[in-house]
Amino acid sequence: RLVRSSIRTPCLTPFIKVLTDSAVNSWTPEIQGYIFDNSVLLVKLMAMKMRSENMALLRLMAIVFNPTSKFHHYNASQPSKTVPPSSQIPGADIFARPTDFRVPKGWLVDLINNFGSDGGFQNLLDQFKAFADPSLELVSTYLKPFGLCIDLLTSSCVQTYLVPCTLIVTSY
Repeated sequence: RLVRSSIRTPCLTPFIKVLTDSAVNSWTPEIQGYIFDNSVLLVKLMAMKMRSENMALLRLMAIVFNPTSKFHHYNASQPSKTVPPSSQIPGADIFARPTDFRVPKGWLVDLINNFGSDGGFQNLLDQFKAFADPSLELVSTYLKPFGLCIDLLTSSCVQTYLVPCTLIVTSY
């Protein structure tokens, strides 16, 4: 209960503000880096809490994984650390990869890969398997973040985690 209440307002509001604020282009690279580092911590929390049905956190995840957010748009040229340019990492070993190395959206790719490495996609699938009769709003809120960044997800990630989720939903 304490985690849920602390996630609702004190945690959500600052992240929403920094990821969507139009002033992002006036912040120093150091501040941008701090925002990214804190986003990595937030993604770890999201991966752990995928099974909690925390709607506020799921809505924030849609902002964090949205490639058109002000923060990701401004930092789109940042290279990925999890999938460096010219790397040949197989799709089964990562969850996302840049689709255009001229505009790699590397920080977003790294956040998605961190989410997957921390068990987020597996927790998502486990949650869908555990649903008894989820509402359409709940299913939509869980899947929206991944619909926004679908172009960056590897086919292996989509086939292993998202397709089974949609098959589970269509069986209700």
